[in-house]
Amino acid sequence: RLVARGGGVKFAISKRTGFVEQFRVRFTNLIDKGFGIRPNLWRALTDNDWGNKYVYRGASAFMPDSLILKDVRIDGNSAVAVYSLSNGSEYTLVYTPDRSGKLLVALQFRGNPEAYAVEVPRIGVRTRIAKTPFIRC
Repeated sequence: RLVARGGGVKFAISKRTGFVEQFRVRFTNLIDKGFGIRPNLWRALTDNDWGNKYVYRGASAFMPDSLILKDVRIDGNSAVAVYSLSNGSEYTLVYTPDRSGKLLVALQFRGNPEAYAVEVPRIGVRTRIAKTPFIRC
């Protein structure tokens, strides 16, 4: 795993998955162990999707197992994870800790330039907060 530190904040990103596995502020890990911070791509199906067979053609492009990690690296005090999707699109996440204990997350989605039209899913990240004496879930 790759580790970045700064201003009392430490976070670690997996070289295998690109997920943030640890986000530690003043010696307390804030992320649920085993889940991390991970990409979240999805698109709700509509009635038309069933009729035009999108369910079989394109919906699988946004499934978690369709994400392929292309690159993960530390860039300054940020971590960068770049994924490709089975439909040729690219998804980039940049994680940057600041001195106040926040983890800033920037993401970019690029559609496949070879495609005539690109389905854009809902784009975001998922995480689970760890139970600590300071956070009650």
